[in-house]
Amino acid sequence: MIFMKDITFSFLDLETTGIDPISERIVEVGLVKVRNNEIIEEYSQLVNPKQPMSAYVTQLTGIKPVELLSAPTFDEIADELEALLADSLLVAHNVRFDYSFLEAEYSRLVKPFDYPYLCSVKLSRYLYPHHVRHGLDAIMNRFDIACSDRHRAFDDAKVIHQFFQKSQAELGDGKMLEGIMALSQKTKGKDLLGSPRLI
Repeated sequence: MIFMKDITFSFLDLETTGIDPISERIVEVGLVKVRNNEIIEEYSQLVNPKQPMSAYVTQLTGIKPVELLSAPTFDEIADELEALLADSLLVAHNVRFDYSFLEAEYSRLVKPFDYPYLCSVKLSRYLYPHHVRHGLDAIMNRFDIACSDRHRAFDDAKVIHQFFQKSQAELGDGKMLEGIMALSQKTKGKDLLGSPRLI
């Protein structure tokens, strides 16, 4: 039987140069890794995309192109990020966006990217079907979660973690685990707990 304490969560958010993972690149990674309700790793890193970033993204995130010039490229942080995500369930808001960018970045390095993942938007809909809105701003308002730097990767990752904490406190482990088990996408290489699967 799986319990909440058995699952290691990597709450993750990315900022990117645009919305297409094929032509656009990651410019920031934020991650909060949690096991048994304890934060075991935190990670915040700007990434040099080696291509221009639109004025819209600069305005939205506050990340200036000049800040990225001295930042490492994705290939320089790929191994470190892979180690951070190991043996965990990747959780992100609209997770397919973040996952597709990571898949594309690792594909450019001819490396597989294969992790179980969970969308916190879908989890919010599952746990709170009576609410109409499930975007990150709506969740912040619903739970009175403060965010000092909205649309920055690490701060948004912390918001997703706090959503989990508050939902767990309100609904209990049983309901949370029910939603996680119902909605988590198990990849071909690893199971829900992040351990290798026999396939």
